[in-house]
Amino acid sequence: MSAIKTEEKKIELIEKSAVLFAQKGYQAVTVSEIVEFLGISKGGLYWYFKSKEELYISICDYFCQKNQVMIQKQFQAIPQNKEECIEVLVQLYRTIINDELMIGLMVDLHAELQNSDRVKETLKSNHTNWVKTVQLVFNQLVGLGIFEKYESSMKYENACVIFYEGLIMKYSIFRDEEDTVRDLRQFVNIFFPWKKVKG
Repeated sequence: MSAIKTEEKKIELIEKSAVLFAQKGYQAVTVSEIVEFLGISKGGLYWYFKSKEELYISICDYFCQKNQVMIQKQFQAIPQNKEECIEVLVQLYRTIINDELMIGLMVDLHAELQNSDRVKETLKSNHTNWVKTVQLVFNQLVGLGIFEKYESSMKYENACVIFYEGLIMKYSIFRDEEDTVRDLRQFVNIFFPWKKVKG
């Protein structure tokens, strides 16, 4: 099998098995259930992933990267002002929280923190990648004159990601979309380094 075909098959298995993990949780899912759900043999599964944990980590990485790409694409439309920028952020947030698969995976991933060092390292790595993605967006907004120039010590970027992750977890518990959207609007209005309008 070519490298391209192998990668395509891995992605197919990741996307399908993610549904099972989101529904039942990592601890409850067995390898037997996974292969039955995917319609492959255990040997076929282990050809692509060495263990259940490796499959789970691959799922987490895949969906994290997918969301980072989505954010960068949304901002390619280039918001013209503060209000447009906030609406892009709100729309991105709504897209993520209305994805039940994503919410299920995020909740389960955080639940696994105490059980797996690899999950912990994956979360740290994904958090760092999120911060870098936010930094790219912030730099773009500075260039557009929407943000003031600021010393990028990662203070804004890191706090933004921490808040965003916390907001998604809050939604997963209370399921109040409009309440969390209000929280998001308030946070970005107060915390982001918006350029002050003269006059």
